[in-house]
Amino acid sequence: HLIEFDQSFAPYLTDERIIEVLRHLWGPYSRVSFTRYIAQQPNSDAREKGPGQHGNWHSDWPYGQQYEGHVIAPYPDTVLTVTTVWMLSPFNEETGGTFVVPGSHKADNNPTGGYGTAEDAPYPTEVQIKGEPGDVLMFDARAWHAAGVNISDRTRSAIRICWVPWWLNVN
Repeated sequence: HLIEFDQSFAPYLTDERIIEVLRHLWGPYSRVSFTRYIAQQPNSDAREKGPGQHGNWHSDWPYGQQYEGHVIAPYPDTVLTVTTVWMLSPFNEETGGTFVVPGSHKADNNPTGGYGTAEDAPYPTEVQIKGEPGDVLMFDARAWHAAGVNISDRTRSAIRICWVPWWLNVN
């Protein structure tokens, strides 16, 4: 995990705006389960097609059916993981900001589990997240999302941090 090598972002993990949401979901105790640096490199081959391209739809652990240890679909209506994406560079059409499908966290499965939606297909209600360095995207890990294709000439960077209730075994 990134935090083992770089603790410079650790003070932000206790920001009251984040903790307030976690407290509302799980009470006074939660914990970080995952920290990772994300770099989306420029894809010059994709520039011809223009903005709006993305990778495969998925849900994060423990809901993605591609993970060795996962919740088997159909999912219960329970938030077991909150994913945050901390933007270190601009997220926009050119740099390939993350795509999400609003409301998909209420589905009882996702495209990695044969939901009937192709993992790489455009989705009618998809939205591309845009933001500036310092912005944070926060969502229920069940939400379908996909990495945008970076057609700019610079790397899009972020830190992904996931939280779980204190009692969830992440080993």
